[in-house]
Amino acid sequence: MATKIPRSLTRRYTEAAQERDALKARLLRLDNELAALAYAINVVSPEWAAPKAVSQPRRASLLPRGAIAEACLQILRQRQELSTPELTELIAARYRVTFRSRQTQETFASGVVMALRRYEKVGLVQSIGKDSRTKALHWRIRTDANGRIKPLEKAA
Repeated sequence: MATKIPRSLTRRYTEAAQERDALKARLLRLDNELAALAYAINVVSPEWAAPKAVSQPRRASLLPRGAIAEACLQILRQRQELSTPELTELIAARYRVTFRSRQTQETFASGVVMALRRYEKVGLVQSIGKDSRTKALHWRIRTDANGRIKPLEKAA
């Protein structure tokens, strides 16, 4: 006696097989288009070679331009002195940024450090040390005797 197979399973199998066939046809069209484009490019520039690996286009930033740098200064004004990981956490919390992996968190922290280094170059902030265990830099805003921000004076 044959087992009765639910119709929903056979219907879904048929749909998946049709989708696979459509994707195979699309892949064949893309291969043909890539071959034609490679030929056209080689006509214009014979020394051109197709790249070995094609990367995805960069995703647009989650934050507006300059947001990290601005947040660094605002938070350092409030907290006086912070390490890079602490500053990274506070900025991420301010903009409700969540990290999917350790790598994305380190990339974000790199942006924080780059902003701080630019500010350090013009004299708005200074690195005051490094944590001996984690090697994280500690930062503070350069201030004068009255507590006002004191940028470096330009040489005349």
